[in-house]
Amino acid sequence: MGLTGCSSAIYLGTNIVWSADQETGNLSQWSAPGGDGGTYLNSADASVSVTNERAHSGRYSIKLTGVADSLTGDPNSPRGAGVFRAQPFPEEAYYSAWYFLPIPYEPSTSWTILSFKSMDDPGEPTSLIDLRLRSLPDGGLTLSLFDHRAQYLESPLPALPPEVPIGSWFQIETLYRNVADSTGRIAIWLNGIAVYDERRPMTGIPWVYFSPCNTVNAMVPSSAVLYIDDVAVSTTPVTTSGVLTAFP
Repeated sequence: MGLTGCSSAIYLGTNIVWSADQETGNLSQWSAPGGDGGTYLNSADASVSVTNERAHSGRYSIKLTGVADSLTGDPNSPRGAGVFRAQPFPEEAYYSAWYFLPIPYEPSTSWTILSFKSMDDPGEPTSLIDLRLRSLPDGGLTLSLFDHRAQYLESPLPALPPEVPIGSWFQIETLYRNVADSTGRIAIWLNGIAVYDERRPMTGIPWVYFSPCNTVNAMVPSSAVLYIDDVAVSTTPVTTSGVLTAFP
């Protein structure tokens, strides 16, 4: 399989477990056989669509629009939209997605752009790990890692938190080792730069609910647009080049 770059396809190898490049012009890749998938909306103002307004590769991407309640939105009721894929993913896998923020935003509460949940088959998903955007003192945005379990919650920011680009595509790659002992792991890279590497037990439940999303409580401006493209789950890192190679 390949992801179309600016001028040619980049070979991704044979370690891809599942992927969605939106080049079908719809969301059918998210609900393909082998698992469950689709979209969700947390408010009447939110929306999910496949668009040709911009794309990381090819012609299409996913446009997620979330509308916050107010400057002091309810932290327990995020509003927005997302796409998800749930299936028995490998015990250890790399989850990659490309994101695009068209303008600067100022979130005053949590803004989740990636969520991992556990779920039985069949069953309701249970929140586990969120990756969020957080405002920096200089007005930029960085990544914040939040674990819904009371013994973990929010991870400390790195000493020099990397800033999320505005107006250009950026890749978030996550290593999720889903085992229920101390070798469990969640590691995050932003454009190939290591941001978090947490070792802790995960659920060990084979079904993983993986969701690039745009859910927010309160921000300026109140309507937040986020584009997502070239999403892949692989047993080997995808990296920013799209070539499957081993990390150190």
